[in-house]
Amino acid sequence: MNWYVKVVSVVQWDKCFSSYFAINSGVRQGVVLLLFNTHVDCLAEVLKHSDLGCHVRDVYFGCLFYADDILLLSASVDDLQKMLDLCYKRF
Repeated sequence: MNWYVKVVSVVQWDKCFSSYFAINSGVRQGVVLLLFNTHVDCLAEVLKHSDLGCHVRDVYFGCLFYADDILLLSASVDDLQKMLDLCYKRF
């Protein structure tokens, strides 16, 4: 609990540093991402093999991942809903 309660930060601009300030919300980056990435990798495979979402030639672009963000791309609302249903069932 202390690990999340006592979080402070400082901003550096060139050679100047701000005063310390408390971080009162959010999730510490890096810790949860390892576990998250393990599950997301499986989810990406499920979505790819479902053949739902966008393709450019033979390359699948139905789901894009960056850190803890997921973007689902589909040409139809119905297929997008099916992709969301797969994500829901996976987690």
